[in-house]
Amino acid sequence: MHAFLRVSIVVLIALGALLYNAADIVDPWYPWATYGITADSSGTIATVDDYASARGVRAGDVIILSKSPLADRPELGIVAAVHSGRTVDVPMRSGKTVRLTAHTRSRSLAENVTDILAVLSLVLYTLIAAALVLLRPMPATWAFFLFSAGLLYNGDQSMQYFPAWLVMLIAVVMYAILQAVGPVAFFSFALRFPNVAPMGRSKSAERILWFAAAPMLVGLNLASMALPIAGVAFPAALTASIQFAIAALYVPGIVQLIVRYVRSARDERARLQWAVAAFAVAFVPYLFFTAVQNANANIISLSVSNVVQAWLVIAPVALAYTVLKHRVYDIRFVVSRALIFGIMTTATVGILALADWAFGKWLEQSRFHLVAEVTIALLLGFSLTTLHKRIEHLLNRVIFAAQTAALSAIRRFSHEIDLIAEPHQLVAQTLQTLRQRVEAQFVAIYTEEGNAFVQSEPVAEAVTPLLSANDLAVLRLRRWTEPFECDVPGHPFRGALLLPMTVRAQLVGFIVCGPKTDHTHYIPEEVDTLQALAHRAGAGYAWLTIRPVTALTSYPQP
Repeated sequence: MHAFLRVSIVVLIALGALLYNAADIVDPWYPWATYGITADSSGTIATVDDYASARGVRAGDVIILSKSPLADRPELGIVAAVHSGRTVDVPMRSGKTVRLTAHTRSRSLAENVTDILAVLSLVLYTLIAAALVLLRPMPATWAFFLFSAGLLYNGDQSMQYFPAWLVMLIAVVMYAILQAVGPVAFFSFALRFPNVAPMGRSKSAERILWFAAAPMLVGLNLASMALPIAGVAFPAALTASIQFAIAALYVPGIVQLIVRYVRSARDERARLQWAVAAFAVAFVPYLFFTAVQNANANIISLSVSNVVQAWLVIAPVALAYTVLKHRVYDIRFVVSRALIFGIMTTATVGILALADWAFGKWLEQSRFHLVAEVTIALLLGFSLTTLHKRIEHLLNRVIFAAQTAALSAIRRFSHEIDLIAEPHQLVAQTLQTLRQRVEAQFVAIYTEEGNAFVQSEPVAEAVTPLLSANDLAVLRLRRWTEPFECDVPGHPFRGALLLPMTVRAQLVGFIVCGPKTDHTHYIPEEVDTLQALAHRAGAGYAWLTIRPVTALTSYPQP
């Protein structure tokens, strides 16, 4: 798929999920209002609160959808979130018309706390799923993203703050399509993860689901959501059956994933175990509560629903862990720094929101309002700094253990290099260390000989053995004496990291670390570590080649 089209599709779907979900984070402060009723797709009123009951509305009454204004129809559905104070005239089949005014729904502490957790979890889920398919666009990552998208479109506040056409596009069209496609995409994920090409019956089953079941479910699901808004009643029993079919269609994917795990070899099982465990823990409760809620929207409390939604984030986190730990797709997730700061940003918003909500009313009554706010801000700042360090340490120890060990070995060798008393041995051992520890396509060292730089032994056959002192990359090293990734078109080192070996600002050689095998860039920590080694290697090499080895009584300290 063309890169621009791929990015556009992912961004559109992810942005829709973020717009749909993120607005709900204000629920504790600005609770959504309701008319006091919920209705199914046929217009039959399912639940009635005390306010609506006092105005003569009863469960089982039927709304004539075609007689209500188009702008009012979305607000009379299962989730009716509207601006407080808005009024609506509800025409009934009984002949009466009831005027209802939207009133704020009271919220409990549990609902407020779980709401923030659910929103932050769904936002994090969206970012991880989008990042996976953007960084490594493969059938398995696309399948994971598409089936996840159907779970991520879940919000109420968007009905109030966004234009009606945008709400219809996101909450009806996109949601109906993605929800129906979700179980089919999950089956594809179960077949293909991490990078398996299905054959025989599995391939046939996948095609049947994509080209027969998916279009039928999309059409029915879209009709059940769009027709009531168009003023046409849709049978509630058929709507419930469609939702049940969508939930039941996840079963083949779950069975397929379990069967693959049981039959897999030891190496593949290590990759699958986290995915199987996380999906079972995260999605089985969600599918169960979704089926129950569709059968009777009044059974599941809002706080339980929020917890179930927040629980979903276990799946993408476990999948990301599997990808990073076992190098399933040979990527580093724009490496640990991006992941850390993404998690920290999400956590920061949540902590600040919870703190503001918890202490807001108390601070308003306190004479030390300003002092208390400043103190809390400082405490949060210090706690976040500590938390950042702990998270970074944990990720380096658990997920990026191999990379951390490699960098530590390079740093250790850079301090030992001064003890080597022979220049060719110094270069050879530096090369050996780098080739063992750096995951690059090649590593080479060039040393100055007259007006050229010659590759030292043992040579890397993939690159040129000789470079002129006037080569464009060499000129940059000579002038600026700082590491850089070569971007000169057509240059033999294009995409490689060049590290100068200098003594008193004079270039005596340089190290070339080729493009990384996982097709990512060198992160700052890697560049700093490699440059420190190059500097000490340059100082040691120059010292040994200038003074006779037999005359050495001490070693240089760069």
